[in-house]
Amino acid sequence: MGIFRYVLLFLLVLGPAAISCAGQTGLSQLPDDSLTPGEKLDQECRLDYHQCQVDFDHGARGKPEAMLAGIDLRRGHIGQIILRFGKPLKFEDMPVKGCPECGGERHYMWQKNGWILRVKTEYSRNPTTHHNDEDEPSSVSAERTALTGGTVKTGKGLLIGDTESTFKRIYGTRFIEGTNSKTGKHYIKIEWAGGIDMFIDFDTQSKICRIEIDAYGD
Repeated sequence: MGIFRYVLLFLLVLGPAAISCAGQTGLSQLPDDSLTPGEKLDQECRLDYHQCQVDFDHGARGKPEAMLAGIDLRRGHIGQIILRFGKPLKFEDMPVKGCPECGGERHYMWQKNGWILRVKTEYSRNPTTHHNDEDEPSSVSAERTALTGGTVKTGKGLLIGDTESTFKRIYGTRFIEGTNSKTGKHYIKIEWAGGIDMFIDFDTQSKICRIEIDAYGD
């Protein structure tokens, strides 16, 4: 009886959390406003019942996509990005909450000919020099803001403005898809082993209007 009592107590404590995903018909909460757009979509995927059953079968095959707008998340440096795109329109430090000396994130934004580029890096506080050591970019996204003007592409050639069929031809069909609860837009999330995810947003004409690539480490 002692073991049964502990098991029953465990189920009573964890039961609501364990069934909340399978039992809900919509989102149980809105994504945190402090998250990046890609992280918000990822949170929505995990909160939405129809996306809760994601398993390893959805993992993409082949070499992960780590490049967008000529920025390589595995090799790039923010100094090189600034040299290429110029001084960012916006720049913001996001220190770790409650521990600013621990480091944090830096968010950069550029507005170009018909599109917006965003880059996120992580930094740590060097105890010797007391300067912030900035890592290579951990996230890059590009969003179309006008029907005319320039465009950007991934390392494998997917362009903002392309269709879902073009996406499938380049990256295959092993992905998650859904509808963003806040914007109503169709989106795709594709995951590779090694911690690289790509998010695709589509406009009302079923054309790609935004691409984001996140690297969460090896």
